[in-house]
Amino acid sequence: MTPGDAHIAAPLAELRDITRSFVQAGRETRVLRGISLTLHRGDFLALVGSSGSGKSTLLHILGLLDQPDSGTYALNGRDVAGLDDEAASLVRSRFIGFVFQSFYLMPRASALENVMLPGMYTGERLSSMRERAMALLDQVGLADRVGHIPAQLSGGQQQRVSLARALFNEPDLLLADEPTGQLDAATSEDILALFQEINASGTSIVVVTHDPQTAQAARRSVRVHDGLVVADGGPAPAPACGDGDAPSATASAGLP
Repeated sequence: MTPGDAHIAAPLAELRDITRSFVQAGRETRVLRGISLTLHRGDFLALVGSSGSGKSTLLHILGLLDQPDSGTYALNGRDVAGLDDEAASLVRSRFIGFVFQSFYLMPRASALENVMLPGMYTGERLSSMRERAMALLDQVGLADRVGHIPAQLSGGQQQRVSLARALFNEPDLLLADEPTGQLDAATSEDILALFQEINASGTSIVVVTHDPQTAQAARRSVRVHDGLVVADGGPAPAPACGDGDAPSATASAGLP
């Protein structure tokens, strides 16, 4: 089998006929209506679409922060649809990193401590965790800010800490929800350059965005409309404005 054949035969993530509905005030809303999506290793994919299209819900399912009502989801060749909370948490910690618009840093912890947080329950030696966290902060340009707490950092610096934390366990898949949503244009450009550098090193990335600059940084665009994938191709076009697919599964999953 050639490397190209392996790339086609062994996708990192594969979703088939995924559905998801939510009930609010006694009314059911169908958010995903049978989405199918294949994510290959090394992809840098932008999920774009109008408000309520289903892209954020799809990201939550990709990250095991939510479960589909029906359909199949294989991650690294393993069926992960329907995992209980404990099993899903274990898979997340081993294979998936998260970057969110609001950073979700521990307010009283230093940048170094925030980055080390994913390793605190692994039993790894503190010295090796500290060394890896220092290297990651250096990679994102914060070697001189390791002792600063979030309140002493700019928004862009906080997002860099969040990105370093997401990479701490060397995930196969990095998921980002509006990662430049609170940043100015120049800072966004710096963060996107880091995403491209990380992707070039082999980490697959999926980003939900309304920002044209962020969408254009990706190498693949998937447009979601009315709970279905309606386009899947090259560089992302400027996405429509607005958001609000469905109630967030993030808080209920116990992760930031």
